[in-house]
Amino acid sequence: MIKRILSVFAAAVLIALCCLPAFCEEEETEYPAASCKTKADGITTIYVIKQKEEDYICEEKFLPSGTALTFAYEEKDPQIISDSGFEPGGKYYAYVEAEIGTGYVCTDDIVPDEEVFSGKSFLNSYQDTYVADAAKGVEIRKGPSRMYDTVAVIPQGETFTVSEFDSNLNNPYYGYVNYGGKEGWVYVYDFDLDHAVCYKVDSASYFAGKAQVISTGVYLADIRRDDGTKYLRLSDDIPLGTTLKYDKYCYLDATNVAAYTEYNGTKGWLTFSVGTQDTSPGHVLPYVYDIAYIGSDSEIYSKRGDILSGTGKAIPAGTLVNLQAFYLEADSTVYRWWLNVEYGGKNVWITADDSSSSAIGSGMYALAYVSGDSIGMYDSLDLSSGISKTLYYGERLSLFASIHSKGLYWYYVNTPGGPGIVRQSDLITLYASSKRHALRMNEDGETVMGVSEVLEDPGVETTAPAEEDETEEAKEKKDFPLTKVLIGAGAAVIIAAAVAVSAVTTVKKNKKED
Repeated sequence: MIKRILSVFAAAVLIALCCLPAFCEEEETEYPAASCKTKADGITTIYVIKQKEEDYICEEKFLPSGTALTFAYEEKDPQIISDSGFEPGGKYYAYVEAEIGTGYVCTDDIVPDEEVFSGKSFLNSYQDTYVADAAKGVEIRKGPSRMYDTVAVIPQGETFTVSEFDSNLNNPYYGYVNYGGKEGWVYVYDFDLDHAVCYKVDSASYFAGKAQVISTGVYLADIRRDDGTKYLRLSDDIPLGTTLKYDKYCYLDATNVAAYTEYNGTKGWLTFSVGTQDTSPGHVLPYVYDIAYIGSDSEIYSKRGDILSGTGKAIPAGTLVNLQAFYLEADSTVYRWWLNVEYGGKNVWITADDSSSSAIGSGMYALAYVSGDSIGMYDSLDLSSGISKTLYYGERLSLFASIHSKGLYWYYVNTPGGPGIVRQSDLITLYASSKRHALRMNEDGETVMGVSEVLEDPGVETTAPAEEDETEEAKEKKDFPLTKVLIGAGAAVIIAAAVAVSAVTTVKKNKKED
């Protein structure tokens, strides 16, 4: 009988220990892939992607009707198809996984397994407002792909707001909308393609809706038509110094923007670059709502682009100012940015180049927490000054500017204990970001740093000690994966003990009845 009890106990312990890894696993976010299949009315072409030495090529193969596929994302005219000698034909293709391999299938040739998309989406931390700019309007679909049916069309010129985005990290091009009671998904990132959707300039926009021509050779164009070089010219050259206003814009690629404006009765698109790594000559100066961190004393200049117009006055290091406009110095062999900032109640010009430690804000600010044991915070960009404060695991940060100085990258941050500077590191994890302007005006008219209430806190516990020396309790909290293991092990022992006690009780009861 004792052997039976021990065997039952051992089995209980074994079962509990087998369950322990699952009990102790960290929760991970899963992004479900959408299932689909080829249409039932014929053979479907798939361009299977294969690796040949160091390059990738695609091979044309065929799938029978009803073939099961797993959808990842879609794009228009994938470059690899044309590079392999095939003609994409100006269509959208879904990148899918099939039994014969992974590749591209035209979205016109596939249908979803489910009528309505049932995957996850993530809440947009800011409400982006768009304008339907295509003549045929913008389609709202049942799911985040062109393989889903259209439920409604947003007419040209109408505005709409995106509240969520597709959670598939490979396909973040679809935004969730509710327009006129019709809900669904809209493709909002056309880049250098159809430009069917534009951002609408508003108080939360990165751009302020105003730009100034600062060089010759600038004209309005039609970004949807090609005149043999790039875009079809619509106007004469716009004179140097002309200021133009606009209320909508779209991205042509990752750094180039087209804003819809009017000059001398002609309407068209004004193009300019906003890339901080773009060293081509600047022609248009965009006015922005943004911030700049002054990392070192920065001289004030009376004329834009004139390095000899210094006033002898400077903005002190450590100052955070509103950035009104910026541009890369035209026809310069020096990587030099000119920043127009608000300081002392006036708009003044300063410069930022490779040797400078001024920083152009990114057009957004982010909330983060320390995800390593600890990280040092400095009062200045001078490492020799030493760490002014230590931030521990879980402590919250608001990031307002990214700084490059003397080969090092930094973040200007705000903490509950005050502002400072930290090195960019994987010891800091972002958990939310917003395009809303980071600087706010308080009731007294003073410029202060703001934090958006709509950004959700991850709920990570901090290990910051109450006193300067780290406590034993803090050390235990930092090692929370080990704590989970101990809790799981304890649970396993309790389960095993309960089973053993139950077995003993049963044996005693049977013995008594006998």
